Amino acid sequence: MLEQQEDVSGSRVTVRDLPPGAHFWRLFGRSGASTGSAAGPTWEFFVGQRSAAIETSWGTVPDFNGDGLGDLVVGAPLSGTGQTGRVYAYYGVRGGLPSVLTFRIGSPFTTDPSFGSTVASAGDVNGDGYADLAVGALAHAYVYYGSARGILTTPGIVLDAPVSGDREFGGSGFASMGDLNNDGFADFAIGSSSQRRVYIYRGGPAGLGTLPNQTLANPDGTSFYGFGTTIAALGDIDGNGYSDLAVGADSRMYVYQNGVGGVPMNPTFRAPRGGTVSGPGDYNGDGYGDLVAGSDVYWGGMFGFFGSPGQSLSRIDGTYPNYEFKSAGDVNGDGYSDIAAGNIVYYGGSSGFRVPIVSSSTVLYEPSGGALGQPVSCVGDVNGDGLADLLYPVGDRNVLLFQGATGGVATRPALTLTCPDVSMRYGHSIAARGRTGGFIDLVGRTVRICPRAWVDPCPGVENLDGVCLLKACT
Repeated sequence: MLEQQEDVSGSRVTVRDLPPGAHFWRLFGRSGASTGSAAGPTWEFFVGQRSAAIETSWGTVPDFNGDGLGDLVVGAPLSGTGQTGRVYAYYGVRGGLPSVLTFRIGSPFTTDPSFGSTVASAGDVNGDGYADLAVGALAHAYVYYGSARGILTTPGIVLDAPVSGDREFGGSGFASMGDLNNDGFADFAIGSSSQRRVYIYRGGPAGLGTLPNQTLANPDGTSFYGFGTTIAALGDIDGNGYSDLAVGADSRMYVYQNGVGGVPMNPTFRAPRGGTVSGPGDYNGDGYGDLVAGSDVYWGGMFGFFGSPGQSLSRIDGTYPNYEFKSAGDVNGDGYSDIAAGNIVYYGGSSGFRVPIVSSSTVLYEPSGGALGQPVSCVGDVNGDGLADLLYPVGDRNVLLFQGATGGVATRPALTLTCPDVSMRYGHSIAARGRTGGFIDLVGRTVRICPRAWVDPCPGVENLDGVCLLKACT
């Protein structure tokens, strides 16, 4: 199945390869000349500067109403007791900024101050065509389904900690895994650092099941703490058509390369200096997904990751910043993924990150009285300009939105969001871009899309960049 980009205006059709950068698309059913009106989920994929000989894709936006724009979701657990945490959503606006509060929920348990400790786009776990929202609290996780109206206010499923009373469940590692078993539904993973476990939940027509389908245990037993504190979906790093994942622990990082037999119980790659894992992204433009572990960058390749890190950002500029390094998407539109750490954005390039780092980075403005904090989050493209945007919490009351720009991310915030309520830890968690199902073949920068959920009729494809992707089905 070959995908081509076609500009369809009047009677003229021009066929060309997709340019480097981020693209958004969704599927419609088609039979003959008739195309259905019901759309599949909006997916984002990234075309690198150079092509790769494997099938790979990564990235999706937290788009809960299916309009093709990233939505902002901010978690605000309370610091006190006897009250409930809250979650706030601001839907993306094409050509504008998501400044209007459009959704607010509190815990179904009215006195749970931990509600909103973690938030994430879960992908489309029930196959209705909309991304779903996962909200974590201590010992619980809630999944709220997306819809044409946006996020529904009642949770579709409540997940309880497999080990009763485990207060790390729902409060640490929390991530969409894409489609691990290629059944067309997004899967989700929740870590528990206290139990040293990662629990994998499979999506399906009824959403996630209440019990995990698979449990990964710390492969080093009690030698290293924190297993499951961070989890990252990697896309298909080895070209076998299955999504892979990484798990962080104290001073360790583990990669699990998925396949026909499912996610292996033991990692296929491990490395020191783990801690926080973030991915995926293509920082050197070779078409393969790369991984950030701590401040180290591991280059992806035809067989996955090997040996020592390709670069260490903590060593490029001679400092060892105490920040989480996060994949930032492509904030300057040059076709390479970028990294954010604290108030510094590092730009990828054909050889990775250039030396000296000051020639390929931007230092963001920090307001007086408060530094840009963690977690920095890439929220996708919230205004439809084709560039990734970044969201930073400041203190416990404000969140700042920095917009991507062709010359580099803007140094001053375009939008400041202020907590609508009092006594909240506003910005403690932010829903960032993640990974959905299906995979993209970027060979020669033409695109072959193989989503598993649509078999018959042959799906049509709408590219939300303003061009049409026409699928030739075989």
